[in-house]
Amino acid sequence: MLWRTFDKDGDGSVSREEFQRALQSGSVKTEEKKAPEICLQLASTIFRQGKTVLALFEALASAEGRVQWTDFQSLFLQLEPSLSASDLESLWKDFDKDGDGSITKEEFF
Repeated sequence: MLWRTFDKDGDGSVSREEFQRALQSGSVKTEEKKAPEICLQLASTIFRQGKTVLALFEALASAEGRVQWTDFQSLFLQLEPSLSASDLESLWKDFDKDGDGSITKEEFF
C-alpha cells in the first residue's frame, strides 16, 4: 500500500523526513492509479493534524479489528471533504483486497 512508501521504518507513523523523502524520491507516482493519489492526499491531511495511520485505523476499527464501509466513508469525508463518492469507492476497493466488505489491519497497512 502507499503508506509503506512513506513509513520506511515500519513504526506506523510517518516522520516529516520520511514524508519529504518519499515525495522527493519520486516514489509516489500519481499517474499509476487514483487510489494512491487519494492516499497521498489523506496522508498529508493526517500528517498535518499530527496523527498516525495506526491511530486512524484504531479510530475506525470495530472491536473485531475490522473497518466497515460506513465508518470508513464517514471518517475519510471528515478528513478530506473534497473526496467524491467515486474517490471513496476506489479507495475502499484498494484497501479491501480480499473483497469481503471489511478492511483488516493487514489490508489497511
